[in-house]
Amino acid sequence: DYGMDLSIDTKSYALEFAVKMIYEVGPASRQVKKGQADKRWKFRFVDTTKEKAEKYTAVFVASYKTSEPPMTTPTVVNGQMILTMKQASLLAVRVFCMAIEVCAANGIFLMTPLCGAIFSKNSLEDLAMILTRSNEDKAIGRTLKILTCSCQSGGHYLEESDATVAVIAAVCATRTMNDKKVRSQIIVKTYKQYASMKKPFNDDLYMLLGVHATGGVPIEHSSKALIEKYESTHKPMPPMSMYNAAYSSGVRTVAAMPQVTEEPKPSTSKNQGN
Repeated sequence: DYGMDLSIDTKSYALEFAVKMIYEVGPASRQVKKGQADKRWKFRFVDTTKEKAEKYTAVFVASYKTSEPPMTTPTVVNGQMILTMKQASLLAVRVFCMAIEVCAANGIFLMTPLCGAIFSKNSLEDLAMILTRSNEDKAIGRTLKILTCSCQSGGHYLEESDATVAVIAAVCATRTMNDKKVRSQIIVKTYKQYASMKKPFNDDLYMLLGVHATGGVPIEHSSKALIEKYESTHKPMPPMSMYNAAYSSGVRTVAAMPQVTEEPKPSTSKNQGN
């Protein structure tokens, strides 16, 4: 049923494949390192359109981290088909975007792990205004499709991907890399991939999106904001600021509230000196 429309209450083999690829197989494949044995995942699909009996088609998804991937177009041979991880992932994202649209119409907003690692759900309305000039549910759904396609490896092949979103995602995803040369190569490669598909890069949009590319956390809890808040607690505070902070938290110390003692007044008794 791949390519068929989705509905909120109808089972779909294609959607089941997409969900397993995005949330299970994809993350597991990223744990396979170069030099390790390739992994392979098997999906079995039932063809219920046959008149006499159910017929199964098996799809194998292979990591190809060690061996060379096939260069031919995937085809079904003897009821079997082999896909690379990238091919299967792009097919999965295409179906997932259909699910995003259906769910958004019902007030449910879906994000892939790759998309959620760059952008936060808390920023969806702002991102929708930036990308679609609207923050209604339908616009948020369209925004999620743009973000999802652009955050996907090989997303430049997907119709709804955006070059600027993809580049900011590459910059954000590699922000903690120690090897600056490799980081630069990833960012430049992403830019060139989208340029090869005639998808333009927009500097103004890049600056607007950069505010919201916080690694999947709210802006106020981004690493930059949290670091700045932490460092501000270690700066020397003026006495009055320290007193106000202690007072507002209900904590007072002797140091913050210096006591002044009065000197004893001289006696005025008439009998003094008698």
